[in-house]
Amino acid sequence: MNHKNHLAQTHLDWTIIRAPRLKEGELTKQYQTGYFKFSKPVVSREDIAHFIMEELENPQYIKEYPLIGSK
Repeated sequence: MNHKNHLAQTHLDWTIIRAPRLKEGELTKQYQTGYFKFSKPVVSREDIAHFIMEELENPQYIKEYPLIGSK
């Protein structure tokens, strides 16, 4: 069974964040999330951490696989 089928059958709230190439750097808050074509296939680890904390506090992508990338 692949991970998508396994997760879909659980009663848990989950989100799988799909990121392009990760880079070191400061928090910019200049990223986009959702389902889009990457214009800049890179994002900082700080921005991913920020998105994770925001998603935990205000879930928008329950049982989804959003992308994250720089604007």
